Amino acid sequence: MSWSSYYPDLFASSGVDSSVRIWSIHQVCFFCTSCWWENCASA
Repeated sequence: MSWSSYYPDLFASSGVDSSVRIWSIHQVCFFCTSCWWENCASA
């Protein structure tokens, strides 16, 4: 399971504000250098 698919689904189903969702995705990928550009650069 990739962070890029897991987190949007998790936050969307929770009704979290999009700005919080995007911030959280960036926080996750900050610690995952291999997925940063692939999954987060355009988030």
